[in-house]
Amino acid sequence: MGIIQSIIIKLKREKFKRSFLSIGASGFGSYGYGDYCTISGAEKIRIGNHSWCGKETDIFVGEKGKLTIGNNFQSTSRLCIECNTCIQIGDDVLIEPNVYIGKAEEETDNIVIEDGVWIGQNTSILTGAYIGEHSIIGAGSVVKNKIPKYSIAAGNPAKVIKIWDFNKNTWVKVNA
Repeated sequence: MGIIQSIIIKLKREKFKRSFLSIGASGFGSYGYGDYCTISGAEKIRIGNHSWCGKETDIFVGEKGKLTIGNNFQSTSRLCIECNTCIQIGDDVLIEPNVYIGKAEEETDNIVIEDGVWIGQNTSILTGAYIGEHSIIGAGSVVKNKIPKYSIAAGNPAKVIKIWDFNKNTWVKVNA
């Protein structure tokens, strides 16, 4: 790669980073922004340090929307976020492929994903969802309710199937 191409790439990265409301130290630049991504409403997005989105990511923040993504966020590929309210994604969140985060029928409720959450592939996180810290959402789940911290939830609608027992230091099955 020539010097001129290198300069052009650096200028494009800088322009891209400046379009956000706030962006962390490592940014969402080429080292944090995959191929074939679409971002609309970047001026309403806050992104923490060392966050990364994989290829084919689509993020749309509407007129009344606000999206906050914490530090060390990672999504693999084909993440779609549709935000017309407030979506908060905490630190150290891992999202597998083909995940949708956004509106259900009503656009009035916010979405909160706390720190240390792992979301399995082919999952939908809908308005009104609240996922507590260090929880795991199973593949193919639809979350539109509150999932407590330190739990495993799965299904449509997602239901808690296990909770971490700190006394036994293991996952404990939840009786239905």
